[in-house]
Amino acid sequence: MEMTSRIFEAVLSPLAIVMHPDPASSCSFDEGYRFPEEEEEVREQEEGGNETAGEWRATDQNPQSRDGLASCSSLFSEGATATWRIDGADFDGRRFFAVPTFAIGKPPLRVDVYIPPFEDIPPDLRRRLRPEAVLSNRRSDLANLPITRHLLRALETWSARLPNFQREYESLPFGSQILVGRIDADVEVMAADMHLYPSYDVEENMLTPAALKDMWQVTLPQQVDLEDVKFQSQLHEAISLVTIRSTAETNPDTTPTTFVFKSLLRDQRYMYNEFKNLITLPSHPNIVPTPPFTVTKRARFGGRRGVIGFILPYYPLGSLKQYLLSTPPIPLETKIEWCQQITRALIHINSYGCFYPDLKPDNVVLWENDRKLDAVLIDLEQRGGWYSWSPPEVGYVEYLELLASAAPEQNVRDEYGGLVKRRIPKWKVTSQQDRYVNLQGGFSMPWKCLKEEEREKAQVFMLGKLIWCVFEVTPWVRCGIDHEVLRDEGSGVGFPVMGDEVPRKVRELVKACTNGAREWERGVGGVLKVEGRNLVVRGGGDVGVVTKEWWAEEVRKSKEFVEGGKGWERPTFEEVLRVLEGLGGDK
Repeated sequence: MEMTSRIFEAVLSPLAIVMHPDPASSCSFDEGYRFPEEEEEVREQEEGGNETAGEWRATDQNPQSRDGLASCSSLFSEGATATWRIDGADFDGRRFFAVPTFAIGKPPLRVDVYIPPFEDIPPDLRRRLRPEAVLSNRRSDLANLPITRHLLRALETWSARLPNFQREYESLPFGSQILVGRIDADVEVMAADMHLYPSYDVEENMLTPAALKDMWQVTLPQQVDLEDVKFQSQLHEAISLVTIRSTAETNPDTTPTTFVFKSLLRDQRYMYNEFKNLITLPSHPNIVPTPPFTVTKRARFGGRRGVIGFILPYYPLGSLKQYLLSTPPIPLETKIEWCQQITRALIHINSYGCFYPDLKPDNVVLWENDRKLDAVLIDLEQRGGWYSWSPPEVGYVEYLELLASAAPEQNVRDEYGGLVKRRIPKWKVTSQQDRYVNLQGGFSMPWKCLKEEEREKAQVFMLGKLIWCVFEVTPWVRCGIDHEVLRDEGSGVGFPVMGDEVPRKVRELVKACTNGAREWERGVGGVLKVEGRNLVVRGGGDVGVVTKEWWAEEVRKSKEFVEGGKGWERPTFEEVLRVLEGLGGDK
């Protein structure tokens, strides 16, 4: 199946069981197919062809060269001056973190670029631009993708047309958008259908420092105006790397300190929830520390000053996921120590009435401490995790919740809403625009409906999978069907298979922690994998049929669970820690 924008609904979520098939998305690209002009070029090469014709084909007089595809690499050629930069893209491949170069070193405005769905791009052009590659490539490879280079040229062409572009851009509200109406081979055509879209949603939903202080009964960290925050790069949707003017002025002879600026454009309530958790949670060496700064901004409309985000330390060594992908030799003692540190961090979080529902290698960073690498937990939004990491007692409710919120037909939404309410009587549909209210434990109802003991066992499930990742030296669990399949670059078997070098007690611990995991019952390894431009079934089969059957079985189990299913026995955090502390050289 071709990777299009619809795969997130039609394949990678339980919505697959209620989505109508789209014939346009079920086809696959033939990697061996050539378009007529390419066939002609191959024939000329094979026959010793006409050099003059080949030279003409590469000139600006040839429309195929003028359309921007043949010459898009000029942006990166020696001496070229780029006026735009793309730092990354969102998971769906339609939202790009692009900035004009004049915005570097100035206050971050988070004006992202949105392109149409892949399937709206003409097939021949889509084959050349390969927009689906954004879904499965690392951030470091993004700049060299055809769609990225073409989009950069279109942005340059568009912004150069606007005489007051910099002034208009810098006057936009935080979180505004650049909308690309169409993807065309001719960047001039694209530029004619690109628009600045001022959005006031983020600024209107900001809460004032005084309101947060009253709600939380705390003293906020030192306030810094967004004007004093200087943008350097965008790591992903929520994380910008920045410097701060006040710290640079304090130490003018040193290199400015790089910080993380955390802010959300959607679901701001999770940003505020994390901010509260970080402020109120006592410090721990393996948890990201209290933010040193509160970032405020005066709204463009109305002039009210609100909290737009906060500042965190930057960990340049990156995440545990990145480290595991680099496949270095990791001593057994280091693996054990990381697992102990993460377990102690979870014990600390839970001892203060909090919990951590999004444990995975992406949310653990490494830092050098006394010439060794220590693990630090980040991201305390309490949003919940990917399906492949969620314990069944949470995942089953999340499946039904999604169907009750986003199924196409109202009667289907009502049916699944009724099932969710058997588990969560006060459940209601929420949206990304909902304003923040001060709720203990955040906003993930499938997690919040658990009793304290159940919630600990649910977190232990995720801890078991993380321990498996550390000892198998891979960030991918390859479980079931979810977003992880798009980023998985390996060909390993996946959870819960463990190599002979893994200590026996670790194997037993992982199995005990992950009791209830579907993989113990339904077989090992992910269902899908990326192959070229397509999603394919591991072992063969039709993607649409296989995924719908797989999700139907998961939803059937979800119904059984909310209608009276029981939980799963797992060890406590303290019991996990005792096993880890007792490992030593014992296998």
